[in-house]
Amino acid sequence: LGASGSESERADRLRRSLGSGFGELTLIHPLPGVSLGWSGDAGLTALARTDDAFALAHGSAHPVRGIEASGICVDDACGIAYRALGRLISSDSTVAGLAGSYIVVAGCSDGRVQVAGDGSGNRAPYCSVAGRELAVASHPLVCARLRGQAQLDRALEDFFLVYGFLPSRRTLFRGVEQLAPGEVYSMDPSGWRLDRAPSDTAAETDVPVPESEDALYDCLYQVMMGCVQDQLSAAAEVGVLLGGFDSALVAAMLQRLGKRVHTYSFRYADARYNQPHTDTLSRHLGCRHTWVDITPEVIAAGLHDYGEHYVQPTNWLNYVIQTVHVCDRIRRDGLDVAYSGDGCDAVFLGYPGTYKRTRAFARLPRLPSWMVAGLTGLLGRPGLDRIIGHPHRVAMTLLRATARPMPTRAFLTFRVMDETTVNALRRGARPDRSEAVESIVRSLAQPYRGLSIQRIGYAAKGLVSPNRTKLIASTDVTGVRVHSPYLHPDLRRFASRVPDHLLREEGQSGIADPGKICLMRMAEKHSLLPHEIIHQPKLAAVDSPIDSWFSGALRPALDQALYGLPFIPDPRQIEALVKTTWPERLYKRHLGSTQVISDAISLLATYGAMNLPTTNTRGGP
Repeated sequence: LGASGSESERADRLRRSLGSGFGELTLIHPLPGVSLGWSGDAGLTALARTDDAFALAHGSAHPVRGIEASGICVDDACGIAYRALGRLISSDSTVAGLAGSYIVVAGCSDGRVQVAGDGSGNRAPYCSVAGRELAVASHPLVCARLRGQAQLDRALEDFFLVYGFLPSRRTLFRGVEQLAPGEVYSMDPSGWRLDRAPSDTAAETDVPVPESEDALYDCLYQVMMGCVQDQLSAAAEVGVLLGGFDSALVAAMLQRLGKRVHTYSFRYADARYNQPHTDTLSRHLGCRHTWVDITPEVIAAGLHDYGEHYVQPTNWLNYVIQTVHVCDRIRRDGLDVAYSGDGCDAVFLGYPGTYKRTRAFARLPRLPSWMVAGLTGLLGRPGLDRIIGHPHRVAMTLLRATARPMPTRAFLTFRVMDETTVNALRRGARPDRSEAVESIVRSLAQPYRGLSIQRIGYAAKGLVSPNRTKLIASTDVTGVRVHSPYLHPDLRRFASRVPDHLLREEGQSGIADPGKICLMRMAEKHSLLPHEIIHQPKLAAVDSPIDSWFSGALRPALDQALYGLPFIPDPRQIEALVKTTWPERLYKRHLGSTQVISDAISLLATYGAMNLPTTNTRGGP
């Protein structure tokens, strides 16, 4: 946008940046200085235009009453683009006026241009400004390529390797940022301006939370059913990514609203990791269920394409890759809309491990900084890290937290690696840091001061969660639009006002307690699911045999991905992260909230895989 050069030159840049991995490439130049390009599934990207205005949309939205009369299906990209074009022409404050998961670029001949994502932050445009030119893409690597040669930005690598994500608007690539929810890029005579647009996806008045528990369950039922209905596809049959209670509840509501439901679940050769009660739900709803086999070959194929398909690295690579694999099966079965339970644990205080860690960290004593520094110097030794493994990193996390005041101490209690691991891992010169790790943690925790201890922990969990990366890739790679009522802004706002004791009983929740009290009681009261599904033991979505696969069948793919790291890793440290130590076996058996502790090697593998499509900065053989 605002680009110089000829149309043919700009078209060449788009071709080089987008590549040919997603099928036929479409190029168009709707206005002077504007060149647009897209590829992939036809239902995910759409252009609406007049002689002097255009709107390009990518993603999906929740249907909105009042627009269907135009004959446009508003839950796909055509509807988003149509709506955005109308809002631009009528000079509304933002072109992103629908709830959903999408990005939109719109402009007209009078010079007005807007770039935005949906107001909830489910998707964000990746942007790079150079003078009066703005490059925009749905993937950070594509945006970096539009600027020329994609280069890794290592300024926050220390924080990233410790915590597993990049803070705020940062991405892996130099000069590329993602817009935060509510941010809009606009063009004015002085150049590109970043504004905050008022959100109009919220209801005029929030539904009040009743004081009576019984009335609360009825109100929650109405709100959640309304959110599912908002997201209803016109298709008679829809898929459901079936895990535990959360997604089973979504399936039951879809069936109650008249949809034919087809559920899908991961299946491993080791039955310990397979989701129970899928047959119970099939009998209860009268729906079809399909098991989708997950093997090391599936993960290896996903890791090979990770840099092109996924928007950021993750320490749970198996979970995001195999979800895309299941969505591919859904699409091959002829369905293009699916539903999931994503977001439920975050808004209804599930995640037993997050709850227990947050409470434990809040009870830690505050120690003098000199004492913490001395103890970390004594215990933070690479040899201990290699011998003990994950339990040593957990202990170091607890120790370092004692130097922090509350509420920062209870924020970001989960760390992928300790500074000891990171320093021993990287050979050669360290990258220049733009900000100290502790300073970043304090700034991230600041907006959540005043929340209850539990909600502080869950807010931090949302920063680390791979759900957004997983859902974006599932849609972009397979063409399946995935909705979840738990990500609907109405349900999220309602749940945020439910008293904590109706979500979790403080001090009485064990590691096997799933939380979500009011949601379970609502499901019981309204006869949505059988008792054994509602109260089934929590099986972590990330649980799989991935730990053993890394040291076995997955090792060749892992080594290839690690070659993309921007530093030469210490081989002793890599071997220690790949193998499972005897303290780690004991930890998984008696203390861990999941059976997966290979977070560090997953993060390194996906970090390397995202750098592989760029030029190799390591050198060497």
